[in-house]
Amino acid sequence: MKGHTLSTRLLISTALITIFSVAAILLGNNTPLFVFIIVLIGLIAAMDIIHSLSPLKELECDLKRISEGEIPDKRITAKRSKEIISLIREYNRMALALSDREAKWRERSTSYHKLQGEIVRLRFVALHSEKILNSVTLGIIVITKSEIVSLTNNAFHKLWGINTTLAGLPVSQIPFISEQNDWINGIRDVLSSGSERTLPTIKAGERKLNILLAPLYEQMKPGNPGEIAASRTRFAPRNDAIDGVITLCEDVSEKILMEERLLQSERLAAVGKLAAQVAHEIRNPLNSIGLNAEYLIDRILNKKGLSENELQSLLEAIREQVNHLESVTEQYLQMTRPPETQIKATSLDELFREIDVIIRPQFSFKGVILNLKAKGSLPQLFIDPGQIRQAILNLLTNALDVSKEGDCVNLEARIMNGHVEISVQDQGPGVLTENIEKIFLPFYTTKRDGIGLGLALTKQIIEAHKGEIKYNPSMKEGSRFTIQLPVNQQ
Repeated sequence: MKGHTLSTRLLISTALITIFSVAAILLGNNTPLFVFIIVLIGLIAAMDIIHSLSPLKELECDLKRISEGEIPDKRITAKRSKEIISLIREYNRMALALSDREAKWRERSTSYHKLQGEIVRLRFVALHSEKILNSVTLGIIVITKSEIVSLTNNAFHKLWGINTTLAGLPVSQIPFISEQNDWINGIRDVLSSGSERTLPTIKAGERKLNILLAPLYEQMKPGNPGEIAASRTRFAPRNDAIDGVITLCEDVSEKILMEERLLQSERLAAVGKLAAQVAHEIRNPLNSIGLNAEYLIDRILNKKGLSENELQSLLEAIREQVNHLESVTEQYLQMTRPPETQIKATSLDELFREIDVIIRPQFSFKGVILNLKAKGSLPQLFIDPGQIRQAILNLLTNALDVSKEGDCVNLEARIMNGHVEISVQDQGPGVLTENIEKIFLPFYTTKRDGIGLGLALTKQIIEAHKGEIKYNPSMKEGSRFTIQLPVNQQ
């Protein structure tokens, strides 16, 4: 009966039992053999039916598990009844579909929970980012590459006195930006070059602002399409596209005011120090002049008379002190109000000859050797010859003051990297390390009778010529001062 439907097998079994029963009745023979055969056929038919129906029990158990929410992973097999085979096949198909749906549901459920978590995280980040952004004292405005405002913070609105939102507006419609050519040009420059830019100080009402423009980069990361990352220029990968510009506005009004007050205090302190120095420098010569004058008056009034030598000596002393006063006054005037430079083409060779004529007698008198060296062909310089001559003479005078008899002082000039380098080197004691930073300061001096303005004036003259002066301690002994002047400066 294998392969027949259940109804066919029941029909065949019933027919066999009926045939044997009828045969037994017709033959009138109730022998045990017929009874045994009939019973055996019935048992076989019953067992066949029971065996055919056994998958239904298994099906019942699986359906019960499905109703409880469990999807069986084992499939039911049936080999006899076509109806049952068909039923089991449909069941297996249904169980497989349910299993697939459950797997997809679980996957979607996991994704949903992840999405919910990400939404919560993003809301948290957005909330706290906004709080952080609005707690920053710097004014911040973010502008897209289309020159549209995408974001501002509270500090920006406060700095510019704005009560309305700017997000979504083109910068061309924001007057205080569009009217600032430096700002507009700066935004476009950053978008094109990707480099940071600092603008000159801008006024916002009574406030003074420093403006920094920096690029924002659109960073496309693998696995995170569309994710935007903001970065400063030096941290941004080269391949990232510029997505916009972030502008930082810093209120420097108080800072500038404090700097101006500090500068004013320094000026007042300098004036006070200058007044004290002037009083000190003038007092001694005036005392000397006063004493000599009193002596003359006393001699004249008492008719004691004066010899020609005495009179000459007194008058020379008075003249010397007057000259000293004139020198002090001139130096202070130069320090407080340096004369305007009168630039003209000047030959260094000629300038060195003039310096030699002026200073060599003093060197000879003290027994100090002066060497003038010009290395190579020196070009003409566009300088104020009088001022540069005075600066070099100041250095040579200082070198002479620290030199002893038999020492050498070298004045050299040479071309170095587009500059003329003029150096004065002596064999004196040099400058103490802790005093090197002070030597160019006004009123600083280690000389007993010095004013402390010589090197300060020299530095002022050189810087007025767009040059530079440096002190270089000698490797062996003495000091070396170096002046650098640009060759093509006109």
